[in-house]
Amino acid sequence: DQALMHGKKIIFLHDSFTVDIQSFSAQPLVTGLADLLASYGVRPEANLVADLQNRAIRVQSTQGYFTIVNNINYPYLPIITDFGNSVITSSLHAVTLPFVSSLRVEEQADLQSEILLRSSKDSWITDNTSNLNPFQQIAPGDDEGPFTLAVALKGSFTSYYQGQELQPETEISTSIPDAGDRLNSIADNRIVVVGSSSFIQDDMLTDEENIDFFLNCIDWLAQNEGLISIRSKGFVQIPIDEISESRAAVIKWGTIFGMPVGIIGFALIRFRLRKKATERVYR
Repeated sequence: DQALMHGKKIIFLHDSFTVDIQSFSAQPLVTGLADLLASYGVRPEANLVADLQNRAIRVQSTQGYFTIVNNINYPYLPIITDFGNSVITSSLHAVTLPFVSSLRVEEQADLQSEILLRSSKDSWITDNTSNLNPFQQIAPGDDEGPFTLAVALKGSFTSYYQGQELQPETEISTSIPDAGDRLNSIADNRIVVVGSSSFIQDDMLTDEENIDFFLNCIDWLAQNEGLISIRSKGFVQIPIDEISESRAAVIKWGTIFGMPVGIIGFALIRFRLRKKATERVYR
């Protein structure tokens, strides 16, 4: 809190659950930061967001004497393609946020908020966090998306501990700043809050845009926005845009029947033209 009051820029990668990927279960993680962040303008919710727009995972299963590797679409690894208008996300196409929680923006005066990442309209809040097994039938819940998953805030911040008498919680707590060194507010500072920390863990760094998103956040906090526009120059996988079922049907049947009909039509026209040319020669 005092680091922020003294002008330090901070990125909060906040997890609401500890996930065991071996047993596919999640336990609530109480960080003590939810109320603190809410006082700064954004509250992490104690939930998990699932999304039909997601990344597949490789899961092994045993059938008799054989071990089979299955590629299964996993709703708890949402692929994010809905970005705000911030410079942070201006060069991005897709970011994967594993086991992410939603964020609720608390509107405050003298504080500007920019939504960076949202889940798709086909996302929902899951209630069953004790069983995240990818082989089960995962049905969408009642709370439908999109949900806010990452937010950038800048402007005036007030200390969460303003007017409080601070005491160490344990004997090994870090020392509390003297009252004379404590600041109760700062007129201009920046923070970023993301509802997941695992998107920059080793097994997620195969998604290069995860790295780009994190580094773009750092550049924005350091007010080096110029670096963001020149970072994403390499090859990236751009997801296919979502289309309606009717348009998908037109494309499907057009591909199946349209091309053969077109080729047959072209052949008939070519045949008629050659026949006319041959008749003129014999006359």
